[in-house]
Amino acid sequence: MKKRIIKTIAALFAVLLFLLAVPGLRMIFILPYFDLHFEKTSVEKELGIELTMPLHGTSMLPVLLTYNDSERASKALHMPVSFTVDYTFCRPSFFLGRSRVMDPDDPLYSSFAGAYWVSEAGHPLTPEELALLVEFDVKELMLPSFGLSSSEAVFEKKHVIKSGSPVMISSDVFTKYTGSFSMSTPLHPRNFRLSYLLYGTPPKSAEFYPVQPMYGVLLQHYYPDEDLNLILYALASSEDTVQSLEETLLKKVQIERNAH
Repeated sequence: MKKRIIKTIAALFAVLLFLLAVPGLRMIFILPYFDLHFEKTSVEKELGIELTMPLHGTSMLPVLLTYNDSERASKALHMPVSFTVDYTFCRPSFFLGRSRVMDPDDPLYSSFAGAYWVSEAGHPLTPEELALLVEFDVKELMLPSFGLSSSEAVFEKKHVIKSGSPVMISSDVFTKYTGSFSMSTPLHPRNFRLSYLLYGTPPKSAEFYPVQPMYGVLLQHYYPDEDLNLILYALASSEDTVQSLEETLLKKVQIERNAH
């Protein structure tokens, strides 16, 4: 009986290692579990709002991953808020591949798209507060997920411009901001990090998170009844890629309120 239990545990461990080793299987079996864990206490869940982004049939992960960090977001914005970020990036190839988010020669290098949910701010976030939010995401969440500490991460805003033309999404009017930045990017010498389970192994390189120009777009709408700032975002290494993510993903988002 004891030998049978040991063999069963060993078999389960081997299956787990196999699931972790194959990027495509991680996407199917493991990442959705972590997503559901954070989704249960997310801002959108608490407010009964459901956001759907048309990811199927694209090169991005087929689901938006969710992460909550109200404490550090409140510190970054200098006021108490509840904060959730939903994000996606180019999925790794199925077998032992890497996401194009780690390939500096790819248009989707360092590219992300998703949504920021900020509630309890008491007002629509100002352009200055939006810039602080993006800086928080890049320096405290995104780059550390690649193994770079927030103290070493570089993020410098070059310019942010408010568009004169609003964007209509699911019957809601969103204000559009575009910006350019100088920031650290994911490429680094190989030295196994837990982030490789999410993004795959980076290409061989002697570069250490090189700083380069990046571009972004924010689409913001404030729901006064819920005291919610919903900000759709895309970040990429070229203006053309940002525009493509805006047109194919952000502008085609579906938003359902009272989704409890």
